[in-house]
Amino acid sequence: MFGDAMLKGLFVSEDKLLLDRIKTGFSDLPDYEYLYTSSCEEAVNMAKENDIAICCIDLGTSVLDGGELADIVSDENPDVRFIFVYEEKYTELAVEMFNVYDGSKIILMDNFSVEELKTIFVTEAKSYDAENHLKDDAKAYREREKAYKKSMDEMSNILNQRVMCYKSIIKMYSAGINMIMPHFTNDEANKVRAFIESRLNDYVEKFVVSEIDFDDFFASDIGKINNTEAQKHYMILGADDVPRDETGCLMCYAISFISHGFCDFMDKYRVKVEIKSGPKAYRVDYLMDTRLSGLRREFLEEFSAVIGDICRVLCDKCEIGFKDGIMQFRLYYIRVNEEAEALP
Repeated sequence: MFGDAMLKGLFVSEDKLLLDRIKTGFSDLPDYEYLYTSSCEEAVNMAKENDIAICCIDLGTSVLDGGELADIVSDENPDVRFIFVYEEKYTELAVEMFNVYDGSKIILMDNFSVEELKTIFVTEAKSYDAENHLKDDAKAYREREKAYKKSMDEMSNILNQRVMCYKSIIKMYSAGINMIMPHFTNDEANKVRAFIESRLNDYVEKFVVSEIDFDDFFASDIGKINNTEAQKHYMILGADDVPRDETGCLMCYAISFISHGFCDFMDKYRVKVEIKSGPKAYRVDYLMDTRLSGLRREFLEEFSAVIGDICRVLCDKCEIGFKDGIMQFRLYYIRVNEEAEALP
């Protein structure tokens, strides 16, 4: 059996008694469909109108010799398997057919038995069936491989574009840091440049190049955020509202980005982060007391503007405020699958 269709065998012999013996002998093999004919002309038509898997030919045909008939059957059914039955006087033709058609079988009429033919037929049928299944599997594999390659090529193009985008951001801030922050000393500018390049490279690696493992990401970030000792000077509220998906990862990354951006430069600091989940968007309020930071106001104002520009890459909307030594970042993340509406 091949696919949903029954595998077909064609038996051709001008000896009608032989055909009757074969019909009777094959009556107990119901898994296949059999075509019998004593006419070469009818055999040609059957070969054209049917998918023949196994063809048994008595080489003693008169209208066409067995070799000519085999050629026609083979042209119409390229994968056909042949069994040639022959009398001794057709030995030379039988050997020729054996050599022409790979895997063909020959049976001398003097040694012929229906049981032997049945055994050969079943063996060839199973081989034919398995071979065609392999061909179908190989074809399906090649089609999947082409589709996968096309998909990967498309994904690669998208990733390359995104990587180039973020690399451009890195280069822009790295190259222009001294012009953007004219009040920085060279040492401050070098530290800020190194920080931005390092953190953005980390962002590209986590969110553009690699596949994010959300569980690992939250285990590390939320675990640190909820650390009781750390909350003496760094408090976060609403951490349980952070979604366990890419939006949540971007949210945590932006919070981490702001924190490292400033806290690494400060002598002392206090931070309060509050995450709120609204019907259309998440809101993150990031408040930092910079009065004991040991940093100049000019540095804080200009650096916050740069951090704000980068945060706009990491969220849907970013607002910044600075008053009486308190710095505020307000970040919005539109909920996934929600229609984008104007944010407040």
